[in-house]
Amino acid sequence: TIGRIIFPTRNMMDILTHYQSPQLSLTLTGEEGPCGIAGENDPGYTVLLMPMKMAQQDYYTEGSESAQE
Repeated sequence: TIGRIIFPTRNMMDILTHYQSPQLSLTLTGEEGPCGIAGENDPGYTVLLMPMKMAQQDYYTEGSESAQE
């Protein structure tokens, strides 16, 4: 089971703009392995994106005044 994977947001958003397909499939190889991104209407175009390591597991939730673990 893969717990949590983080991708660089700016890279992911840029990559998604290059696809013509309305839906994409993500192929995960593990928590630290590359993710393949492919679209049905984009044959021959697959992008590999490496996840980032999470240095800190704190996160902000709406309505809270401080980070929670």
